[in-house]
Amino acid sequence: QKLEIRYLRINQVVKKIPVCKSTIWHWSKNGSFPSPRKLGPKISAWLEADIDSWWLTKGEGENEFTA
Repeated sequence: QKLEIRYLRINQVVKKIPVCKSTIWHWSKNGSFPSPRKLGPKISAWLEADIDSWWLTKGEGENEFTA
């Protein structure tokens, strides 16, 4: 069976995780959120599986996030 790897750009990440873009970048830089992968010189994206795993460890459906 073929494994499908999906990447999410920042706009897609903030649709899944209810915080602003700058918060996602801040969390990524301080290590409390998955780091994006460089797909090109000006393109960064997150593995969807990494985002989903992070979401589950934070407690899906909680109103506030503290990373």
